[in-house]
Amino acid sequence: MKAANVAVFQRAQMDPGCHGMGTTAVGFRVEDTTLHICHCGDSRAYLLRHGQFHPLTRDHSLRNLYQDRPDLVGQLGPATSNVIIRAVGLDAAVEIEHNTMQMEHGDIYLLCCDGLSDLVDDWMIREIMTAGDPLEVTAENLVRAANNNGGSDNITVVLAQAFLDTLWAAPVPQHGYQQAY
Repeated sequence: MKAANVAVFQRAQMDPGCHGMGTTAVGFRVEDTTLHICHCGDSRAYLLRHGQFHPLTRDHSLRNLYQDRPDLVGQLGPATSNVIIRAVGLDAAVEIEHNTMQMEHGDIYLLCCDGLSDLVDDWMIREIMTAGDPLEVTAENLVRAANNNGGSDNITVVLAQAFLDTLWAAPVPQHGYQQAY
């Protein structure tokens, strides 16, 4: 994402038609049984585990900044504004939020842009994701739901399911030490 930031920023500097160009991003990488989640802006990651639906990211928005820093309320814009305060390509450098978590067999991860999350409530996303359809059908149903609610923005949906073979998975160290076998 940092390389993408540099590329977008440089393009915006060279091409006046791209001045102020930026984008939000979310992605993940798997390392053994650890999921690395990175995001910038209001593209989101969610987890469906054992029927429970959880957000894994939090928007980098003015509204959330004001929640975290009440001393700044009103200084950067209206408190009700959901303006993005961090995006890929707006500045020469950007802070990419990076978190990790342990995956479990059967976890379903949803990566999406605000074209889905702004138009479809989390409870409806959960209902669609727990309907028992294959992931491809589920993705189509999520896009359909966003389009049925206005579809005013691009709608990006990526679904991935974890299949972990516990016989071959590396053991997770307990209490800060590695077990020897």
